[in-house]
Amino acid sequence: MKIKSFLVALAGLSLAVLADTISLTAPENGITVSMLKPEQQLFCHLDSEAGRKALASPELVHFLEHSVRSFPKGIELSWIFTGVRSQVRYEVALADNEAFANAQTFPVENEQRLTLYNLFNGKTYYWKVTVLYANGSRLESELRNFTVDSQTPRVLYVPDVDNVRDIGGFVGLEGRVVPQGLIYRSSGLNNNSYDGGKTPGPPRANAEGVRRMREELHLRTELDLRGNGETAGMTVSPIGADINYIQIPVGAYDHIFTPNGAKPFAECFRIFLNPANYPIDYHCIGGADRTGSLSFLLEALLGADTEVIHRDYVLTSFYARRGYEYSDELFANLSHYGTQEESWVTKAERYFFAVGITPDEIETFRAFILGPGLAETPGCALQRKILALAAPYTQETEAIKVRPYYPFGATMKMAGKDIPLNAPLWKNTPVQHVLADGQGGTLIQLLNHDAEPRFIQLRPNTLDAESYTVADLLSKTAYAQQDGTAAWTPAQLRNFAFTLPDGVNFLLAVVPGTAIPEGYTLQTLEKPSTPEPNYLVVPSGTAPKIDGVLDDEIWTLKEPLKCFTMYGMADDAAPLVYLRTDVEHNTLFVAADIPDTTPNGTDHGSERDLPLWNEDEIEVFVGGYGRVHFFHFIFNRFGNIWDENDPSQKDWNAESYEVATVQHDDHWTVEIALPISLFDYTSPLEVNVCFSDLPSGKHYALYPTGESFHNRKAFQTLFLK
Repeated sequence: MKIKSFLVALAGLSLAVLADTISLTAPENGITVSMLKPEQQLFCHLDSEAGRKALASPELVHFLEHSVRSFPKGIELSWIFTGVRSQVRYEVALADNEAFANAQTFPVENEQRLTLYNLFNGKTYYWKVTVLYANGSRLESELRNFTVDSQTPRVLYVPDVDNVRDIGGFVGLEGRVVPQGLIYRSSGLNNNSYDGGKTPGPPRANAEGVRRMREELHLRTELDLRGNGETAGMTVSPIGADINYIQIPVGAYDHIFTPNGAKPFAECFRIFLNPANYPIDYHCIGGADRTGSLSFLLEALLGADTEVIHRDYVLTSFYARRGYEYSDELFANLSHYGTQEESWVTKAERYFFAVGITPDEIETFRAFILGPGLAETPGCALQRKILALAAPYTQETEAIKVRPYYPFGATMKMAGKDIPLNAPLWKNTPVQHVLADGQGGTLIQLLNHDAEPRFIQLRPNTLDAESYTVADLLSKTAYAQQDGTAAWTPAQLRNFAFTLPDGVNFLLAVVPGTAIPEGYTLQTLEKPSTPEPNYLVVPSGTAPKIDGVLDDEIWTLKEPLKCFTMYGMADDAAPLVYLRTDVEHNTLFVAADIPDTTPNGTDHGSERDLPLWNEDEIEVFVGGYGRVHFFHFIFNRFGNIWDENDPSQKDWNAESYEVATVQHDDHWTVEIALPISLFDYTSPLEVNVCFSDLPSGKHYALYPTGESFHNRKAFQTLFLK
C-alpha cells in the first residue's frame, strides 16, 4: 500500500514538472515606463536654459544628426513560455481597464516579446498573454499593468514617416490638459514632386505606417502646408482616398507675421473649428519650419507655457536640428502683438484677430479642445468691444487713406537724379480696416505689430462735409488741432499725423460735424518727431575691380550681410552678401561669398537665358519703391547670365553689366556690377539677393521670401550714401 501511494505521488510530481507555464517578465508590474529613447527622454526633461547648452555642443549635434532618428523606442512586453514553442502561438491582450473591456489583441507568432507604440502618455494599461495551442486549448498568463510616463511631447511611430508627434498632453488655460489623440504634426506623408511640380512625389508611409495612422491615430484629415510646386496639385491623401485632404500653402518664421504671410494661417485655423475633421495631422515636408510655426500659434492660443512651446519646437532636432534661436524668433515676432505684461495667449489671439478670426471662433476651438466653460480672456473681451464699436461701419472705403508719415522734401541722389525720400516703409502695415458707415463717417482700425512705433498720416480722398471730429473709440479720446480746435476740415486732416505705439489697438473714427461725443476727453494732437528713414544703408566707395576676388576697399566699408533660408532660419552655411555703390551712385555692386563643397553647373559660354536655376546660382532682384515691376538677374558659378525685365518680358537682355566668379575648394565668390540706369526708376531701389545650392536643394535669401524667390514684398529698400 505504501509503495502504491508513493508511485501515485511520484507520477503527480512528474506531471507538474512537465506542465507548460507562461510568466510575464517585463515590464515589472505597476511601474512607470516611457515610450521614448533614453536620449529623447532626457532631452524632454531639460528646461530651455539647459537645452540651449546641450544643443550648443558639437558632439550632441553630431549625435542627433548621425545616430538618432525621431522614432520613439516604444514599450517592450516580454514573457517566458515553457513548453514546445514550435506548436504554439501567442496573443497579447491590452486594455486601459482591469476588466479588459474593449481590449486590443495583438497576435505574436514566434517571438516572446511585443513592442507597443503610440500609447497615451500618463495612462495605465493592463496586459496579459494567452498561449494558443494547435488543438484549440489555451493557457493564460497572470495580469499585469504599467503606466506610460506623462512627459510631453507624445512622440509617435509611423514607419517611414519621421518627426510625428501629438501636440496634446500639456497643461493649457485654467490648468486644463490638452487631450491627446486630436492634433498631430509630422513630416510629409509623401515626398515632394521630383519633376518640377508635374507629378506628386511617392508616398512615404509603408503599409504598416498607413495602418498605424488609420487604426492607431484614427486620422481623418491631412492638412498639407506645402506649396503647389511641392505637391504638384495632388488632391488625395497617400493615407487613403477617404481621408479629408486639404492643402493650404504657408510660410514660416518672420514671413508669417507679414499681412500676406498671416492670411493662410486664418484659413488653416478654421480647419480646427470643425469637430468632424478630427483627428487632424498637419505637415510640410520636414515637419520643422512651416509645421513648427503653426504648432507655435496653436499651442500659444491654448495657453501652453514658454517651456512647453520651446520643447515641442526643438524636439524636431531628433530629425533635423532646430535650435532655440528659431523658436526665439517666433516669440520675438509675436511679442509685438501686445505689451510685455500681456500673455502669449492674448498676443496669439491678436495675431488671429488681425486676419479676421473672431472671438467666437477662438472660443469654439478652445471649447472643443479644452472643454466648455472657459472664462472669457481679456483679448477676446477687447476684440468683442472692437467689433461692437465697429459694427456700424460695414463698407470698405477709400474716403481716407492711411500713409506712413514722413516730412516731405528729403532727397537722395541716384544715377544723376534727385530721388524723393518721402515714405519710411512699413514692414507690416498697421492698417487693419478702413470702413464707412454710409453716413459720411469713416472708421480706421490700426494695430502696430512691428517692433517699433509707426508714424501715421491721414490722406483724405473723398470727404464731402465741411468739418469733422476725430476720436479714438477705444480710449474715448477726441483729438484737437495744435490751436485747440476740435473740428478738422478735409484739408486740415492732411496734417493729422501721430505715433502709433507697438502692440496698441486704435479705432480712429472720422465723423462729420463738430460735436465731441459725451464722455470723451479732448486732447491736442502731438505730431511725431521726425523718424529716421527705414532703409538699408549702402556705403559708397570707389568702384571695385570686377574679378571675383573680394579684396577691394569698397567691400571693407561695412560688414557683409548674412543670408537666411527662404523661410528665415539662420544657417552657418548661408552665403554672405555685400551691397555697395560707387561715389556717384551710378552702379549697384553686388558681391557674395558662397559656401559650397559640391560644385554643380556648366559653363555655357556666351549663350544666355538658359535655366540657370537648375545649377548653383545667385539671383539679384531689383525693383522701385511703390512699384510691382522688378528686374531679375541670375548668374551661375561660371558667370553665365539669365535676365528679365518684369516676369512678362523674359526676352529682355541687360545692355551692360559686369560679372566675375572665382571657384575655391569649399566656396565660390562672385562680383557683379549693374548700372543703375538700367532700371530707370524715379523712386528708391528695392532689392533682394537669393541663392540655390544644388544638388543639396538648399535655398537662401538675403531677405526671407517664403515659398518663392519672386516674393516682391520681401525686397528691402536701398539708401545710397
